[in-house]
Amino acid sequence: MINYIKYHINSCITVGFIVGKETYDDDMDKEEENALKKLFFFCSAERWSDTEQKLMSLKEENIRPCMAPGFCVTNACAIENGDVLLFFNTKRTSYDRFIKVIYDNASWAFKTNEFSLPIYSIIQLDTAYQIPCFANNIVYDNALSNLLAISNKKVLFITAEENMKLVNFLANGLVYVNNPNIQFMKNDWNYFQNVANVSNVIENMGYDIIVFDYHMDVSHTINELKEQLTKIDTVLGYVSTVCENKHSLFITSLYGIKKELPLAPYNAEMVTIDYELQIPIFFFDYTYPMGKFVLLPGETNDILLSVLRCVWETDKIDSLVRPKGFLNSLLKMIQK
Repeated sequence: MINYIKYHINSCITVGFIVGKETYDDDMDKEEENALKKLFFFCSAERWSDTEQKLMSLKEENIRPCMAPGFCVTNACAIENGDVLLFFNTKRTSYDRFIKVIYDNASWAFKTNEFSLPIYSIIQLDTAYQIPCFANNIVYDNALSNLLAISNKKVLFITAEENMKLVNFLANGLVYVNNPNIQFMKNDWNYFQNVANVSNVIENMGYDIIVFDYHMDVSHTINELKEQLTKIDTVLGYVSTVCENKHSLFITSLYGIKKELPLAPYNAEMVTIDYELQIPIFFFDYTYPMGKFVLLPGETNDILLSVLRCVWETDKIDSLVRPKGFLNSLLKMIQK
């Protein structure tokens, strides 16, 4: 995504201000609107003369650009007349109120009705304003939708109802579609606390890959986090039982959470939760005996590709599961 943006910034426009839309709700109140005005016109934004450096800092901090409140890449620290605005957007929710805050306050801030503030977006915005975009959709060759279409495999995502649109958006290469290869099921922990229900989903629903998505960053207290983890452990135990000697099973741990939480609603003592370390992966498959195979380290995106490789023999994607002889060949190459 960063390389895609850099290409267009260098070849098409010089950006003055970059905005991450997802930090604000569509139904923002007056207080949030005032915060936007301050960010845009009162020199409260970060100033970065090097766009690439800022993007890389976001990447290092595990922050998606669309979650950045906004930053300048000119000599100023607020929007100036003539600046080009660039939206990092990954959601197709309405942008009208967001853009209206900018336009409604521009003439007052610049003290003239003659102003120019061209706005671009990465992908097509949901707005009544005429905002040119670099692409209607960004679809990558290694998007899950493309790989599933090529392999003729089907995947079921079991996730919280509020996450379905976002997962669909990302799984299909940043485009909303009704993809027959990607289906969704609402995550109901009470339903999956029954091993018979877990078995029914895994054995009888005809999917090649099933992803249980457990998003833990919504917990409000340490006790609530512990309760959620206990439920996950129970369901994983059932999944392991059903999969034993029949199916591959990848388990990855919590990742990307770092915040302070009170112990409980009745105990305000704050405790820091930090799961920003590397992601542990546990892999179980009777067809890959430990004496002959090894699980290599890699990037986060490699995990799902490794899962797909378990059901699709192809040279189009790599897997973190490799024969041990591969390691010996790699070491010999390094030694040479």
